[in-house]
Amino acid sequence: MGRFSRLHMKTEARSAWGTALALGLAITIATAWPGRAFAGSAVSWLGSDARTSGMGGAGAALGKGGFMLLVNPALMTAAPSGLWMSFTAAPNGLQIDPEERSGDYDVSTTIYDSQGSSWRLENGQSYLDRPVPTAMLGHARNTTEPASTFLLGISAVEDLFIEELRLGLSFVTPLPSALTFRTWYNDEREQHFSNQLHFERFGEFDEVVTITPGIAWRPVDWFAVGFALDLDFGITLDTQLFMPDGLTWDYAYVVAHGDVVLVPRPIAGLYFQAPAGFSFGLVYREESYTDVDVEVALRIWNGDTIDPVTGQPKSYYVQEHNLVLGYRPREVKLGAAWTEGPFSVEVDGAWQQWSKYLDHHGNNWTHPTTDPDDDTTEEGWDDDWQDPTFDDVFTVQGGVEYRFGELAAVRAGAGWFPPRSPSRPVATITSITT
Repeated sequence: MGRFSRLHMKTEARSAWGTALALGLAITIATAWPGRAFAGSAVSWLGSDARTSGMGGAGAALGKGGFMLLVNPALMTAAPSGLWMSFTAAPNGLQIDPEERSGDYDVSTTIYDSQGSSWRLENGQSYLDRPVPTAMLGHARNTTEPASTFLLGISAVEDLFIEELRLGLSFVTPLPSALTFRTWYNDEREQHFSNQLHFERFGEFDEVVTITPGIAWRPVDWFAVGFALDLDFGITLDTQLFMPDGLTWDYAYVVAHGDVVLVPRPIAGLYFQAPAGFSFGLVYREESYTDVDVEVALRIWNGDTIDPVTGQPKSYYVQEHNLVLGYRPREVKLGAAWTEGPFSVEVDGAWQQWSKYLDHHGNNWTHPTTDPDDDTTEEGWDDDWQDPTFDDVFTVQGGVEYRFGELAAVRAGAGWFPPRSPSRPVATITSITT
């Protein structure tokens, strides 16, 4: 068989910049207490503000307020300066419940005794990526139930010298934690951890506090251009462990050094207002994710493992790991909207570059694997076998809105998301907000 098998109330108010910044920081700090919930709802696909979520994710051609920084920054010019606050709750009813499996399919507990030599590489080292009998796993197979998502956001828009030139700043933080994530392997290696099947880029989303500054300019009444930066985090963590006795594995000294930097991801947008109530929007969003680089250095005082290269006892080991959180693909979105009085309708279409997808361990789906029918003893890695790939896709979102003055509206929308790989089903998400 192959080496790995793939598994897998919005309130508006006028405010100054100082108030907006102070309140945004206060909200971000106040919500950063420990939490156990795993984020996992359609809000990561349909937007973090009330209007975009209610419209099924559509918002490139119509909208207003500071949260447009994340959708189409050019639309900051479509509303007066002010402060916007938003609370979003998105229940999650997704579940993976594995069927019972017959013990006949289990790996024998004696496999390493009967075929011990076959689990060795040519240099004599143990073949580490091997199956493990169920009785030896730390967790039994169990149901995967992602939790619901709650987001709190604050954004501000202010004129810069002239009304046609706007600056904006947006904070969106998950609740109750400012950072909620969970990583997993999308193959047999996950048996050593949760021993669960997981949703790969749908249903289980990493939630990280989002900071987005931007600027927009409207030189004429019918046209505006905007630019924003989605500030992701780049995290580096170096850890050193010293074990004073190689036979005592539950006692060690540890020191750590880390850096957290902001990594800007550009968002650029255009807005066109046409006659007869029509409007259009065009948005480019760069791929976005939080990158975590971890290096673990382990030193053992009396290590007795023999280095196969030098033949000497080896007491110093270094491991490097890369984690990717909250991956969003490069995207180009085109939207068209029509407004007549209090009623509006919008449809957006987007191209998303999922072919560059990175999973939680920075894997771009190109590491080697083998054909289940291949004779690796004679041929080695099978050159004609390829990993499952993620494909670029086109998505469609749309919605309708009816406004009751400036303070209330009712909306309904849906989003259609084709599969990013051949083995995954199409996802259709509907939403209704008031």
